[in-house]
Amino acid sequence: MAAIRYFYNRMNKYHLSLDNLEKENHTLQQIVYTNGYDISTAKNVLNKKNANMEKKDNNKKIHWLKFTYIGKETRAVTKAFRNTNVNITFSTNNTINNLLRARLHTTKDKYDNSGIYQLTCPTCRKKYIGQTDSSFTTRFREHFRDIKHENRKFSFAHHLLDNGHSIGPIEDIMETIHVINKGKMMDILENVHIFRETKLSNQINDKLTVKPNIIFDVIIRNDPHTNSS
Repeated sequence: MAAIRYFYNRMNKYHLSLDNLEKENHTLQQIVYTNGYDISTAKNVLNKKNANMEKKDNNKKIHWLKFTYIGKETRAVTKAFRNTNVNITFSTNNTINNLLRARLHTTKDKYDNSGIYQLTCPTCRKKYIGQTDSSFTTRFREHFRDIKHENRKFSFAHHLLDNGHSIGPIEDIMETIHVINKGKMMDILENVHIFRETKLSNQINDKLTVKPNIIFDVIIRNDPHTNSS
């Protein structure tokens, strides 16, 4: 009987599917029964294997994703992860530390800050989205010099020069969209706004650089400003 128990214990270590395990167990039960032994040992082995496999299924690795909660746009994006092994956790930027840092970063003159900006052509009202780690004022002057010296390096000057459109004062054509320091978040915010204006067929930026993005699509569809533009 000790040999039979050893054999069953060895079989329990093999990575058999439940179907194959049942077939093997049925065959072994017949052998055990034919030799006059109690078949309860075989049944216990099968039950133990089934319990272990169910436990593994229940303990599948769960992945966690963290989203900064900004409202219904965040809820719309996270719905895509329902019925998956991905759990969602939310964070917020409204911490005391971030609020104080934002207050220190923002100056009295909004054009003295850095971040994401939008330039609107005074003639056709098409928009150019850009980012700057210097001040908005400095960046506007760079665009102005590009137009003055007919430098077509950037899309905004290229558009105005090729179409004979004029440039207006900073207060009329530049809008500060986000005040933020240079980094990955600045790049993401810039891309979201370029994507939005591309969807509206209203951008001056290079359309060939805009790639399909499911998450951006969800954000744009749930952005109340999209329908009001």
